[in-house]
Amino acid sequence: MADSPTGLGILESILDAIFQVTIQDPQTSRVVWLNKSAMDNTPAVYKKTTDLTCFHLRFDRTSPCPNCPAMVTLKTGAPAQGQVFAKNGRAWNIQIFPVKSTYGDIVNIVEISLEVTKLQEWETRYHTLLEVSPDAVIITDLHGNVVDANHAAAKLHGHEDPSEIRGKPGLDYVVPRDREKLKERNAAILGGRSMPADEFTIERADGEKTFVSLSSALLKSPSGEPEGIIGVLRDITRQKQTEQALRREKNLVTKILDASPTGILVLSRGREVVYANSEVGQILDLNGPLQPGERISIPTWLARDPEGRELPEEALFFNLALTSGQPVYDVLYRTGAPGAEAGDIDNGEKYLSCNAVPLPMPFEGEDLVVLTMEDITHRVVAERNLKKLTQRLKILRTLDRGILAAGSLEQIAKEALDHLPLLVPADAFSVIIFDDELRQGRMIAHRTIKGRTLFLDDKWFSLEPFKGKGKAFSMIEGKDFLLVNDLESTKFPANNIEPLTSLREMGRKSALFVLITANNRPTGLLSFASFEKDAFTSEDTKVAREVADGMAVAIRQARLNAEVMQYTEHLEQKVQERTRELKTANNELETFAYSVSHDLRAPLRSMQGFAMALLEDYQDVLGEQGLDFTKRIIESAKGMDRLITDLLEYSRIGRKNIALKPIQLASAVRVAFRQLDSALKEAEVETRIPDHKVMAHSSTLVRIVSNLLTNAVKFTEPGKKPKIVIRSEIVGFRRDRVRLWVEDNGIGIEQKYLDKIFQVFERLHSSDDYPGTGIGLATVKRAVEKMNGRIGVESKLGKGSKFWVELESADTRIG
Repeated sequence: MADSPTGLGILESILDAIFQVTIQDPQTSRVVWLNKSAMDNTPAVYKKTTDLTCFHLRFDRTSPCPNCPAMVTLKTGAPAQGQVFAKNGRAWNIQIFPVKSTYGDIVNIVEISLEVTKLQEWETRYHTLLEVSPDAVIITDLHGNVVDANHAAAKLHGHEDPSEIRGKPGLDYVVPRDREKLKERNAAILGGRSMPADEFTIERADGEKTFVSLSSALLKSPSGEPEGIIGVLRDITRQKQTEQALRREKNLVTKILDASPTGILVLSRGREVVYANSEVGQILDLNGPLQPGERISIPTWLARDPEGRELPEEALFFNLALTSGQPVYDVLYRTGAPGAEAGDIDNGEKYLSCNAVPLPMPFEGEDLVVLTMEDITHRVVAERNLKKLTQRLKILRTLDRGILAAGSLEQIAKEALDHLPLLVPADAFSVIIFDDELRQGRMIAHRTIKGRTLFLDDKWFSLEPFKGKGKAFSMIEGKDFLLVNDLESTKFPANNIEPLTSLREMGRKSALFVLITANNRPTGLLSFASFEKDAFTSEDTKVAREVADGMAVAIRQARLNAEVMQYTEHLEQKVQERTRELKTANNELETFAYSVSHDLRAPLRSMQGFAMALLEDYQDVLGEQGLDFTKRIIESAKGMDRLITDLLEYSRIGRKNIALKPIQLASAVRVAFRQLDSALKEAEVETRIPDHKVMAHSSTLVRIVSNLLTNAVKFTEPGKKPKIVIRSEIVGFRRDRVRLWVEDNGIGIEQKYLDKIFQVFERLHSSDDYPGTGIGLATVKRAVEKMNGRIGVESKLGKGSKFWVELESADTRIG
């Protein structure tokens, strides 16, 4: 029962304390040995001797007890049992076992006695102890049926009371897959074998599965015969769940670590492997995964720094961590031979970033260090390539700015050849330009790797060998580039291809030609040459094509600029011619205006003078009709003079340059009022002009206001008193314009004539009804437009008119 630390241990103590054992001489019934329990229950007067009979020791009698089982055994030679009573009334259950010699004689008698009251007390204690036990205790008979159980056992099986499981087969509570194992275990125990604790799964009354740990032992009768099995069951469901969760977590962690691109290795101070994921073997170029307990052999390259120098044992990164107790981070190692080019992946070279972190506490008495190794070769190579690409892009940007800023083909070629040695590993560079018919090519610039750019006026060479079938220009291979890796051995369809022939003669071994194409039309070639065979790669071709594309844009731009400059010169020439023509026309107009002003007015004055003389000197002779004709001649001469005056004014305003400045609008209106004082004395005028300033020419603005006021008075029905309203307001989305309104109660204008009244000689009424030349509003419009303004009218026939003039506000003007 040593495998039961709880219930069975308690049971053993109970059994040991209950029974009293004595050994007697069969002839004299004297006690020759007694156990501790028997000794403790012996009266004090007899404690010092065992040379007394059992009935003296236990019952203080002088003769054997009635129905003494010992006497029965002596007579029959077989075990016997019975119950005897002491003087104090206490009852004892006694079992007698004979100890026989080899001849069958009874040598000793073993008496096992148990006080009945004691048994009852210990049974009570036994059941009390079982009930307080946290473990389930079940007793089964020889057939496996439950004969006794505590409440913990009932609860474990999903019942409230132990009586619900008594009398039922114990196997019924075990899941089917564990029943055969339990049968074999019970058979072994009943056969006298000691079995260690084992795990089983039981099915509770509610169908739930529970994991238990079972410890069991054999129960024997007082005669030593097997009576059944006592089992102690402990619920280990939570423990099993925890173990399963731990296993799952361990498996998950292992899978995660194995899937990690970082090698993870745990080493002892003696380099013994405690743990290693699968990536470690690949990083260290091992044949297989490392196993726990294996002693790792550090690769030779791991004991060198990135420059290839060997490091002493104590300088290795994980030894540094173990020695110092501090983490060591970002140690860089590089494989490959010392001096090899960094990042040569094709030759198996790689970069490793290593870290070493010592565990803060010893593990099973040993110092451990966790190593991480990450293969960063591709990152290093990518950074190197990115750096090269960045440098290349920087050079290309500089080159693009240079060639785009160039103004000629020679400048474009120089910019390209100055930067190409930084981009393509060649010994010589050239720029070739084609003629418009794509028949010939000419090298315009050339430079060597150590020289400067030379501008050439070389001879033209034929492009026919470069042309292919079905395409305007196919570079022989049907591509936009031609790569020759070996000029000496490569054969071409024609032997006289220039500049390949010249490159051979100069000892060049390989060449690259890239087509410069502008507007889908070949423009030239960008050529590279080297003294080495196979000097150019696909990456070089790509870079050369980028440069060629930039040159194509620059060449197209240069040619467009040339065309624009040529066209600009042509336009300037035309402008100069037109300016001269306009100047001539203005001069002629000035001459005409002078002629009109002087030459035409002189005859008019003569006609008017002679007509006046006729009226004064020959009134009696002319008669009434003659006088009427003469008066008409005078009025016509005056009208013609006014017309000439208005035409000169209209022409003068169109040719005159006026300077605009801030003008107080109310001040200009007052000046116009003073000039028209006599004409406005019969009119009712209302003025509503705030303190507005406009950008205008003072006298021109006064003339405009005067003209509008004169029209407002003139075009009024006879007998009707003119009413005029002059007001101003701020208009425009930005509130940067001032609009002056002149409103009247005159005859109005039909809608269809609103757009015509500002045209020259446009009259809507006869001069007899409303005198005038028909030039006034046209002159006003031209004057307003000269001041960057606008003019308009709102009117209905018979409802009066509202003329407005809109000028730039001087109050909100910027600059």
